[in-house]
Amino acid sequence: QATPKSFKIDQFLEEKPSELSFLASQHASEMRAGDRVYIWRSKGTDPEWKSGIIAICEIIQEAAEQSEDPDAISYWQLTDTCGKRILPRVRLKLLKVLNPRLSRSEVRSSPILKDMAVFQRPRATNYYLSPAEAEEINRLRPL
Repeated sequence: QATPKSFKIDQFLEEKPSELSFLASQHASEMRAGDRVYIWRSKGTDPEWKSGIIAICEIIQEAAEQSEDPDAISYWQLTDTCGKRILPRVRLKLLKVLNPRLSRSEVRSSPILKDMAVFQRPRATNYYLSPAEAEEINRLRPL
């Protein structure tokens, strides 16, 4: 999950990076190279920020304690936050930026997606998806 009030995820993705690092705050030891990752943008505080799935990625390097990519540091909103700290991060290959995003309302209206973990624990960073949830997301927003 990316939180716009902490990290300018939309602006960052507009730069179309081929790879990016992403915090692995939960489940870091279970993330494997080749796993598919869906980036959820939280609502934030600005009315223009709408929550939903905004990108599809693949893990290319498993979690390791490391600093943020130098190119991404300027996108962090607060200088004392995660951007400058050594934290567990996975390396992702960006497969697709979703345009339009898979909105929160679309996700909530899907019988398969309506109970995703992001709705149960909205303050976490990383969530599991069931195979059925991943399949439904891929059906709604194919690569």
